[in-house]
This record gives sequence, C-alpha cells and structure tokens, in this order.
Amino acid sequence: VNDSGERVLEGITEPFRVKERRVEGFEKHYPPKLGDEVWRLEKIGRKGAYHQALSDSGIDTVQKLLQSYVKNEEKLLKVKALCLYLLIKKYCMMLS
Repeated sequence: VNDSGERVLEGITEPFRVKERRVEGFEKHYPPKLGDEVWRLEKIGRKGAYHQALSDSGIDTVQKLLQSYVKNEEKLLKVKALCLYLLIKKYCMMLS
C-alpha cells in the first residue's frame, strides 16, 4: 500500500532486449551523402589520423573531399597516404 492508499503489486515480464541507441549519432552512412562529415566514411575514424589530416587541410565533408579529388589529386596524396587516396577513388566511382 502506498501513501495514497493504493495497493502496488510487483510486475513480472518475460526477458526482453533493450536496443542501445547512444551510438546511432556516430554511425557510418552507406552510401555516404555529400553533406556527411568525412569521418562517416569507412576507414576514417572520428578524430583519427585521417580525419585530423583532412580537417587541417580544410576538408570536412564528403563533398569537399570529392571536389578536392577532382581539382587536385596531388594535394590529397600529400594529405595522408595512398590508402586514403584509394578509398576516395572508390567513393568517386560509386557516386558517379
């Protein structure tokens, strides 16, 4: 019996799963949208080395990354290793 005089009974249920939703804002998007931040691409971690190198070069969205690829491939090669270059090439082919 609670303070208002109502009788409170214990509830019993079958076991159930609770969906974890805290990480949904940090998931990768596939296929990527032009307005997505570059860390949403696979192989680029948020606040990782590639993300930092691209941010330092003023490349913060997928659109800017693709524009940079089309305008000046050499600049991207200097930003960070061949692995990133090949990843960008893959996305360019996918989006075209």
